[in-house]
Amino acid sequence: MTYDDCQTLIGFLRSAFPRLTEEQIDFYSEMLVTQNAADASTAILEGVGFWKYPPSWAEIKENIKAVRARRPHVEHEEIVYPHDSEMPAWVKRWLYARFVASPPDLRVFREQAGIPEGKEPKQGWMPEDAYVEEAKTVTPSQVRQLMKAYMEVGA
Repeated sequence: MTYDDCQTLIGFLRSAFPRLTEEQIDFYSEMLVTQNAADASTAILEGVGFWKYPPSWAEIKENIKAVRARRPHVEHEEIVYPHDSEMPAWVKRWLYARFVASPPDLRVFREQAGIPEGKEPKQGWMPEDAYVEEAKTVTPSQVRQLMKAYMEVGA
């Protein structure tokens, strides 16, 4: 799923549940970006019709699995990973900060959506020069491995 696809789905959730917290929005964004855009869109659009309260990730994931189950069976669904040349530098910094740095650095990147203008995130902003050099070492192979592991945890 592209960043724009993800933000569209977040917009649907915000419209249906206007009292979502910034933490919920950040979490939804980080989890949704690992999903197939078509499946997640269908699952969320169907879900907002019957969810009374903001859904947990488990409820969203359950709906995504139900949508996939209705599709014709595909033996090995190929996961599409971003091409290194298309990946913004901040995404590599984010991957490094979240998955390679020990302990994980959970500060919010300014490029992430969901933080209203003028509001300071609880954990603070990620400095613009943090992990710049380290991110240059992130390879497409590592991105694939990290995203695969991330998706398995979210599954």
